[in-house]
Amino acid sequence: MAEGFVSRRLGLLLVAVFVSACAGLSEGDAPEQAVKRLAEERLKAHLAKDYGKMYSMAAPSYRKLKTQEWYSLRRAGLPAQPVNGKVLSVKCETTERCSVRLELEHKVTLPLAPKAPIQGAYTDVWVREEGLWWMFETL
Repeated sequence: MAEGFVSRRLGLLLVAVFVSACAGLSEGDAPEQAVKRLAEERLKAHLAKDYGKMYSMAAPSYRKLKTQEWYSLRRAGLPAQPVNGKVLSVKCETTERCSVRLELEHKVTLPLAPKAPIQGAYTDVWVREEGLWWMFETL
């Protein structure tokens, strides 16, 4: 009887380990997909000049140091404003940090600046804080 009990428990343990291993494989794509969705949502807010939405996606540690008003004024006052863009790629280096490569077209608002939009690519960093993904803003 004890032998059957041990065999059954060992069998259940092996099944649990197998299921966990399979779940770990499928979770590998989850951070990239989640961050890509958030990065696209933030990009839409950026193009719409919805600085409140952008601020709400900033890491809690950043929001403890900077107010939404400060953030909005800083963003609105930049001499180049985005007019178009897309997320090119997402790569998660760790379970707590992902890099998002973006392509943006900016309209420069300086007096002698060229009229045509200027294209460029850059990388945003997203971090996991408090169990959620947030845009890492520089101070």
